Amino acid sequence: MVLEHDHSDLIGRRFAQVRLEVTFGRHVERDVFDSAAIASRVADLRDAFADPDVRGMWTVIGGFNSNELLPHLDGELIARNPKIFCGYFDITALQNAILARTGLVTSSGPHWSTFGMRAHFDHLPDAAELTGLIIGRVQRASRMDRHILEEIVGRQPALINIPVLANVDVGHTNPFATRPIGDHIELHSTSTTHVTITRLGR
Repeated sequence: MVLEHDHSDLIGRRFAQVRLEVTFGRHVERDVFDSAAIASRVADLRDAFADPDVRGMWTVIGGFNSNELLPHLDGELIARNPKIFCGYFDITALQNAILARTGLVTSSGPHWSTFGMRAHFDHLPDAAELTGLIIGRVQRASRMDRHILEEIVGRQPALINIPVLANVDVGHTNPFATRPIGDHIELHSTSTTHVTITRLGR
């Protein structure tokens, strides 16, 4: 397993509480890059999408090399077998590629390993098209405060006159709010600021 601490038993109990049976790919292993060989990961991904008994997938953990799988994604297989696909951080590269090639809306949410936590469960070319921005909750060690964040936001021309919601439980944080990638949400910036998912894809 690719984790420093094995909390498999705890994770298994938590999935069992919601009546989910967990199985693993044939190549859930660890190499020098804390993942598995490209061919192994590609095979596990294809097996999971092709298996009619698999209803959804959670990535074990993030990392920094999921982009190695992009040339090997089987878009036709994935499109024929749309399923829940959940993960975050480095996995976002896979999720955006799946969305672009198949239209499948995936979930930016907890990894399988997240459920083992004992405490809790303008460089963009199209920035001018932004209609709202959600910023995740930052780590305390960053010493970020509202004044500094407002200064950063205020210096970005693309963010003038659009709603910006910060301190949201997304990204590297617990609790972790799962949200769709490639679908529609509404950002309401009023005295009771909130986010609403208006449509959930297939």
